[in-house]
Amino acid sequence: MGGSWRRVAGVVGATAVVVAGSPVALVIGAGAASAATPFTGSVTSTAVPVGSEPIGLGVDSGTDTVYVANNGSNDVSVINGATDKVTATVPVGSEPYGVAVDASTDTVYVANTGSNSVSVVNGATDAVTATVSVGSEPDWVDVDATTDTVYVANYASNSVSVINGATDEVAATVSLASGADPEGVAVDASTDTVYVADEGPGTVSVLNGATDKITATVSVGSDPVGVGLNASTDTVYVGNYDSNSLSAINGATDKVIGTVSVGSHPVGIGVDASAGLVCVANFGGTTVSVLNGATGKIAATLSVGSEPYGLGVYASTETLYVANFGSNTVSVITSS
Repeated sequence: MGGSWRRVAGVVGATAVVVAGSPVALVIGAGAASAATPFTGSVTSTAVPVGSEPIGLGVDSGTDTVYVANNGSNDVSVINGATDKVTATVPVGSEPYGVAVDASTDTVYVANTGSNSVSVVNGATDAVTATVSVGSEPDWVDVDATTDTVYVANYASNSVSVINGATDEVAATVSLASGADPEGVAVDASTDTVYVADEGPGTVSVLNGATDKITATVSVGSDPVGVGLNASTDTVYVGNYDSNSLSAINGATDKVIGTVSVGSHPVGIGVDASAGLVCVANFGGTTVSVLNGATGKIAATLSVGSEPYGLGVYASTETLYVANFGSNTVSVITSS
């Protein structure tokens, strides 16, 4: 969205509940959910206060730590996943937006929309160790831990910056079509493929990580923003902001295999591959839609804070974290 100010609408927060989902449009997404599927029955929710206008969120599965980019206070809140307490606040660049975590190196990458940079944070010390200049208005970011490569979508310059994680230097810049307005980025390390949501034309650009070349462009819904993937099923999920829908793409064929209606203005997407679930933050309301990837139906709707945006799933503890832009909190949701 090239800065959170472009998608702000007043919404009142709510207490977390779960409402059973009803059948919706078919999405062919493999990955069967288990009998005790998380987030689809009774849940417990905790609201953790963070900085101003939290937007991006990343989970370090190795340390059970959550990192939250606070767009309005120019910092990152560090949450201990075991205690649900903020343990540190890290100053970064201007208007931090997307967050990506490389658990293998305990490194956090934060895209700063207002300063055209990426802050590199040492997860062990909570200190910024480098600041990397990228394109104009970087929004979302993701990391390929296998190749130690970071991908940054630059909204205003219609490009993707490719950062060498070992040197903290830009190794390549991939140009997209004029007016692409790239937003979400997701990396499939198993295939060395990067998926970029092009908000302007309503497409997803498929990038070969080995060659830094665009190999395909897939048409999805209107105003795609968030991207998530299930590497075990080779399925890519895209939140279409203005269509209020979620598109599913077969990663092997680069074809849309289905679409499902979700809540108002979907943005952040989190995938629990082990449970076969896709969680979608609906920025235009106070909910997260939970899709069963095996049936293609909405299994639950979770009420969270105001204007939920970024989210992450920690599969080991079956915990969902949601950054609530409008209420300056992170919702922590577990199955009761």
